[in-house]
Amino acid sequence: PQAEAQFYGSAALGAAQPYGDFGDLADLGITFRGQAGISFWFADVHLQTGVTSFTAAEDASEGEDDNLKIYHAGAGARVGLGFLWVGANAAYFFGDGDDGIGFFPEVGAKFWRLEAVADVRVDGDEKWAAARLGFRF
Repeated sequence: PQAEAQFYGSAALGAAQPYGDFGDLADLGITFRGQAGISFWFADVHLQTGVTSFTAAEDASEGEDDNLKIYHAGAGARVGLGFLWVGANAAYFFGDGDDGIGFFPEVGAKFWRLEAVADVRVDGDEKWAAARLGFRF
């Protein structure tokens, strides 16, 4: 049988925990990510965009607006078999943090149209780990 590509979209919501020096400045946050991609037999490629919003840590708060919103737009790929995958993403980050390119590996699982994904931003001054639950359509 010939494998056919399938187009998909997804939307996911979850929590993000800052770590490193950024963990001293921000508390647990909320993260949203949307993706559009094309899936092959055991791999997919996608474009994505999202926002992660943190509340400034109590001892780091200086102004009236204690929320830090960091946006991103990027691309990535996943490989896997069955319901588990690993992937990597590159994105341009902008907003209340330092603007620039960042990388974040991910792991995930899919059951029917539900996805669970965890990723970690591994570079830049604003580092965090996130876990999301999403719907794939």
